[in-house]
Amino acid sequence: MLLIYTHRISNRLRYITQQCIENILKLDFELTTSVEDFIKHDGPKITYAKQPLQNEFFIESHPLLFEKGVRAIDVTAGDWNDIPYFFGVGEKSKIPFDLFAASFFLLSRYEEILFHVKNPKNEFKAELSVLHKLDALKRPLIDLWMNAFYQSLQEHFDQIPKRALEVNYELSLNVVQAFKYSGRGLMRHLTESLGDLARFNFNTIKTRFAVWTGRSEDPFLIYNELISRLEFSNIKLRFFFEYSKYLYEDQNISRFRSSLNRLIKSVADYKTVALSISHLGLQDSNALERERLELTKQIHRPIWYALHSKLNLRMPHYYKRLIDAELRDDFSMGYADKIGFRNGTSSIHFFYDLDVEMVQPLKVHPFVMTNQVFANRRAAKQAFSDLRAVANETQKIGGTLRFVFSNEFLAERPGTTYFENLIQFIDENRN
Repeated sequence: MLLIYTHRISNRLRYITQQCIENILKLDFELTTSVEDFIKHDGPKITYAKQPLQNEFFIESHPLLFEKGVRAIDVTAGDWNDIPYFFGVGEKSKIPFDLFAASFFLLSRYEEILFHVKNPKNEFKAELSVLHKLDALKRPLIDLWMNAFYQSLQEHFDQIPKRALEVNYELSLNVVQAFKYSGRGLMRHLTESLGDLARFNFNTIKTRFAVWTGRSEDPFLIYNELISRLEFSNIKLRFFFEYSKYLYEDQNISRFRSSLNRLIKSVADYKTVALSISHLGLQDSNALERERLELTKQIHRPIWYALHSKLNLRMPHYYKRLIDAELRDDFSMGYADKIGFRNGTSSIHFFYDLDVEMVQPLKVHPFVMTNQVFANRRAAKQAFSDLRAVANETQKIGGTLRFVFSNEFLAERPGTTYFENLIQFIDENRN
């Protein structure tokens, strides 16, 4: 067991050490404020404080983990073993920066909370982040820090075992519109057809009529094909269905339509079905709770997983809404238009609420990429180049690469081609 001496055990410190040491490094550890217990301990031990006790493994602490609330903080950068860092400390420290405080800053989305306090209506863009400024958005920085820290522990203590590292892949299919033409009532068909006519989309009108009369299958019905395609791959697949009333902002057919419910039940027979949160659900906690409960009734299984249908998160309001609706896992942490790690990690972690200074019962599953990065052929070429760099970094730490794709993208070219290229890429990069 690794013993960590510190001058004070705060909620922030307890949270981040559990995530970094227990969840990422898979090491048993204990925090202590007792100098006597620390001296008597005959296993691996480190000091996390402003000053070392003697000549032990010492990490100098930054004030962040012993504060409350948010404030503007200087994030002057440095470099350690070719890994960028911030929150640098003095020369006595075995590690040249406070990796626990820096990890907490990223996981708690400290910078986003501070940003939204100043700009409550603005979206937090990747270019505003400290990771972008460090040119480290495409690197799982926290995992890399922990891996280098683990190597330092192994060099210092004989009792630290070797780690087994493995890269995993997961796909979240975001089903905002389950059907392109099916399941609509007569008035909606007429309204959408008139819109197509006004835009001279005669082929669309022809296809819509063929689907409506049963002569053709709806273009978005790729679900069984996708399940079969990934059956023998090492990609874990989950389906997130929007399940709300029909509104202008929520273009899916109503959850009261039998065609939608039959589809969801058929998919749930083979794969995990979860909730893609509608526009209404994002605005109203009661509506979100109803969506979760109604979807639970349809598949006869509890719904714990959620995905923001538009992926434009506002922190911490979005996570608090999920907690109010008793959702336990979110798969929305990432940038829709950028490849990389929004919170600096590929590892699952709990949400820490800076407003109340407590860990909340909501697990965050960060994703690295969405289909929005495939805007055109040139962008797709760059995306695969960036993804290769991300995969190379992830191989070092044994993390999980998660992707968010829409059924609309996969149903039509060139989306199908890009997805096949992604599967081939994953197959080539297996451990």
